[in-house]
Amino acid sequence: MTQPPGNPTRPFGPGMPPAQATRGSRGRGMTPAKSASPPKVRERRPMTTSRVLALWRLVVVVGCLAVAVVGPLVLNNNRASLQRVNAAAQQVLLLESVRGDLLAAEASGTYALLLTAQGQEPDQQFADDLAAASEKLVQASMLNPPDAAGMASVGASVTRFAAELSRAMATSSSTAMGQASVFLQDDLLVQLDKLIAENLVWLEVSTADQRWLSALVAVPIVLILVASVVVARRTRRVLNLGLVAALAISVAILVLVTQLVTTSAQSVSVVQTSGVTEATSVAGAYAAVTEAKAVEGRILLGVTPAQAGGAAYSAAIETAGQALAQLPEAQASGMVDQLEAMVTTHGQLMAASAEQFPELLPAAQEPYNALVGWLAGQASQIGSDLDQQLSEHANTVQNAFGLVAAGMVAAALAAGIGLSQPLRRYQ
Repeated sequence: MTQPPGNPTRPFGPGMPPAQATRGSRGRGMTPAKSASPPKVRERRPMTTSRVLALWRLVVVVGCLAVAVVGPLVLNNNRASLQRVNAAAQQVLLLESVRGDLLAAEASGTYALLLTAQGQEPDQQFADDLAAASEKLVQASMLNPPDAAGMASVGASVTRFAAELSRAMATSSSTAMGQASVFLQDDLLVQLDKLIAENLVWLEVSTADQRWLSALVAVPIVLILVASVVVARRTRRVLNLGLVAALAISVAILVLVTQLVTTSAQSVSVVQTSGVTEATSVAGAYAAVTEAKAVEGRILLGVTPAQAGGAAYSAAIETAGQALAQLPEAQASGMVDQLEAMVTTHGQLMAASAEQFPELLPAAQEPYNALVGWLAGQASQIGSDLDQQLSEHANTVQNAFGLVAAGMVAAALAAGIGLSQPLRRYQ
């Protein structure tokens, strides 16, 4: 039987596997195969108390300091928003008052011409009305409006109207007065109405609502509460005086900030609704009364036909009545009765002859002067009240800058000190 190569000493028979000879295996024992063992998994150790306290100290202190920085910045933006809204409201009131003063100047001019025609010395009320309109327009221009170009155009038109009205008064010309009236109605008032409408839109979109700042200031409070729970569980002490002090300071700052931003939003809302509505009613009544008087003067001078002038006069009186109905004090002050008296004297003038004008004109001026004087005073009072309300609150917000910053820094220090004490014990 033939032996397989490689191992001549081992017998070979059927059914037996041949011996395999490996190089270098002679004279040595066989090495058993090593079994693969699973890799050792490193066990995660829980964070030590000292590391947990250090981490929460960092989080709470950073949160308080972040509010100390961001809070005053947002409050400063709130103050600037209040000032912008105040400027917009004051500008609308001034422009509407300018409109009424221009119409009053025209009415005073027509009546001065009528009195001059009867041999009486004309008064200079029209010049006073023009001066008042120019002064208010300058004040409105100083409020940094978003429409400086439109303001400059209106200023140039006011200058031109003043020149034409003065020329009519100097020449006692009804024709020149008619030209001044046409320019006022067809050019100057159109520009002014457009400017007022643009500023009303700007006022409506102006806002001072930063009530979201309250949510930001509440973040440190949440962090302090969570840190207090963690510290209590780790140290077995319920209260941490530092965290309690930080919590009390943060809550006080939250109450202060919430009150400030809420009052700001409410003040702007009042200005945009009731304040502007009342001011617009006063300005509308003032403009309608002066326009009715100007129409009456143009009819008497023959500048405007009686039929067309009568329709315009009735429309102006109706507008004035509607505006006065929106003012609670108009009835109590007797202004509704003065408007009725103005209509009565107008009827008397329309039915009188030119020889009766010297007697009827002074009587017709009395209810008109009463209405104009009362409405001008109301417009000034409303503007002063709105300015005082918004300016005082803007100053209050400004004074709170330092208090918010100092309070949140104090909260950060209190929290840091409160968490450092147990941290030293566990390090």
